[in-house]
Amino acid sequence: MLGKIIDGQLILAGTSIKTDLGTITNPTDNILRELGYKDINYNENQKPNYDFNTQRLKEVYVETDIINVCYEIVELTEEEILEIKKQKVICLEQQYNMCRWQREIILSENSGASDYTKTKAQEIEDLAEGLR
Repeated sequence: MLGKIIDGQLILAGTSIKTDLGTITNPTDNILRELGYKDINYNENQKPNYDFNTQRLKEVYVETDIINVCYEIVELTEEEILEIKKQKVICLEQQYNMCRWQREIILSENSGASDYTKTKAQEIEDLAEGLR
């Protein structure tokens, strides 16, 4: 895979490349290299361990004769953490077809719901607790 760094962003080579002389369709690797594109080395097995609930990985590009893609850990903001929790709650609600009022009924005494259903309802409630 070939790409180039433009304004700090990795741009992958596409099937159509615009140049000052016009558009090149389906350029060969040799043509792309002549236009400044370089091989990309993704260091996937060198990703650091991180807490995906409070951190994320940011790609860092080290350009030599190739482009090495490395990763650094970035702390999430409180707003990002809340948004992730909201999205998780929405996904679980859809997965288990269980909105808030249904969870309240399921978790009430003598609801007659199965232990599995109660466990899933409680899982969503625990996650949603800080969002209200």
